[in-house]
Amino acid sequence: SVPPFVFITAYASVDTAVSLLKSGAADYITKPFDIGALVDKVRLVTGTGIPDQAMPAQSELGVSEAMRRLADLVPRVAGRAKSILITGESGVGKEVLARFIHRHAPGETFPFVAVNCGAVPETLLESEFFGHERGAFTGAERQKKGYFEQAEGGTLFLDEIGDLPLSMQVKLLRALQERRVTRVGGERGFETTFWLVCATNRDLAELVR
Repeated sequence: SVPPFVFITAYASVDTAVSLLKSGAADYITKPFDIGALVDKVRLVTGTGIPDQAMPAQSELGVSEAMRRLADLVPRVAGRAKSILITGESGVGKEVLARFIHRHAPGETFPFVAVNCGAVPETLLESEFFGHERGAFTGAERQKKGYFEQAEGGTLFLDEIGDLPLSMQVKLLRALQERRVTRVGGERGFETTFWLVCATNRDLAELVR
């Protein structure tokens, strides 16, 4: 028999939904989406049971033995480790794991801020990470909070951390070690509280060598 299809789309509209369903799709989900919502849809269209809320949390990470062991480990690690590094090839679910860690960390009710380090233009790195004061540079018409401030109390997820230029790595050192930042154009630094999760598909040890 033909398996049911669930489409993932970034362009949600009534016309799109009708077109997909007429083409044979069982359902669809729009990006960005919560992994639990996708799992629920798959269970519904395959008739395999109950909503995700009633299923064990480990199901969010998959069913393989390796992922089950990881799911068992996360609750014990998330509450203790202030900084976590996730390595693996593209597409293995590093952000899914990062969000899973966030939900088991003490700051789970606070923001989860995800940053694709490779997508931030080098000229804007300092402003995006640390924020800036009004008038700090041409075009800075108002004060802006950086990623560290946005993640206050919660989790800052730095995806593809290995893509950051060396010049920015030096500037991040104090913020990551001391949890202290200074906005661009600011005179005084201030402390921030956040859990840090980094991810990369690159061999960082080899890059260091």
